[in-house]
Amino acid sequence: VSTTIDKLEETNENLKETNKDYENSLIELRKSINDFQEAYFSEADLYLLGAQSTEEAKKILWQSLQTQEDKIPAHPLLGGRFYFSKGAPIKNKWYVAEVEDGHIRGVLLYQFHLNPNGTIAWKVIDSHFD
Repeated sequence: VSTTIDKLEETNENLKETNKDYENSLIELRKSINDFQEAYFSEADLYLLGAQSTEEAKKILWQSLQTQEDKIPAHPLLGGRFYFSKGAPIKNKWYVAEVEDGHIRGVLLYQFHLNPNGTIAWKVIDSHFD
């Protein structure tokens, strides 16, 4: 009986070690995923935007998008005007933005291109309005 208990205790200790290894691997994987999520912009993107950081690049894109009201594929109601209420870059030159005019709300997917002269070209890929 004591031999069986010793074997079970040894197996239990081995399983605890294996579990700890898996836990550490999972923690490292989560860290790498979080790092990947922050990598919206390559060094070349930051250079073309004239930005020193990801946060600054996000602000530059947001400011540029604010000037693109003509790229909102809907007509406002009751003489209103659509405006961008919020947005966020997505990897690989994509940007999702919410718009509204006080009556209608929409979500738009844009593709953006960073031109060598520092300008940003925007193209509507998809939209949905409520």
